Amino acid sequence: MSEFRRGNKQETWPLPAESFPHVQDATVRAEAGIDLDTLNYESHDRDRAIDALRALGPAGSDAPAAIYLAYRAYSDLAAQQLSRLAEVSPESAQMHLIRARAPG
Repeated sequence: MSEFRRGNKQETWPLPAESFPHVQDATVRAEAGIDLDTLNYESHDRDRAIDALRALGPAGSDAPAAIYLAYRAYSDLAAQQLSRLAEVSPESAQMHLIRARAPG
């Protein structure tokens, strides 16, 4: 993970992705999961990023970095789906529900 933190992200992806499921220590697992999630997110692979967050489980549930990464990933997913809904059915009941729930 030191290569990852030095900025060599693409070169380091296969090792953490393969190793992560086998990490037992909760602290190391949380750090590795957060790094793996960040790498996936920065590679624009939202599915893998969300999978990495889910795989963290209890190890990362209270880590501020994990909470932030979850917020960022799910916010992006929500924005993407809202945009898609606006394209395919702008006057649908679901779009009206979203508009009704929007602040201000």
